Amino acid sequence: MEKIIYEPMTIKDWSVFIMVISVPIILLALVNPYLLLTIPLIWLWGYFENKQHAKYIANLLNAREHDSICIFARSFNCKKIDTWIIRAVYEELEKNVKFENKSFPIKPDDNIFETLKIDEEDFEFDIIEDIATRTGRSLEKLEKNSFFGKVNTASDLVYFFNEQPKLNET
Repeated sequence: MEKIIYEPMTIKDWSVFIMVISVPIILLALVNPYLLLTIPLIWLWGYFENKQHAKYIANLLNAREHDSICIFARSFNCKKIDTWIIRAVYEELEKNVKFENKSFPIKPDDNIFETLKIDEEDFEFDIIEDIATRTGRSLEKLEKNSFFGKVNTASDLVYFFNEQPKLNET
């Protein structure tokens, strides 16, 4: 099963990004220079939020020092669950929780939003798409899936994709 690899940003991409960011800031400075004070405050808030999140993930990582994908996979009946789904779910969640370039062991009962702190938009628009692509599962007719709207844990996500039809079956 191939991993999804995203291309790094080029110089052209960075220039467009900087222009998109700088134009509103310049306009803001012209309209009301005092509003520019909010930018450093937002940056400071983000900085401290990231520090707090890093400490939380580091503590979780220390508690899971000896866990691996093997422990995760053993919690499923591999005769009933597609092992590619188990692997894709584990690796995509792990990729989104990486800490200091260390692998982050996922547990089946990890709450995706509360324990792993994965953003709901990232989950819905990136992780779900990547898992579907890697496993060859369809994302059509989701409402027919018994886990639709009930995915909270890593194991729920495995069961959700196991119920989705393969792309060649749709």
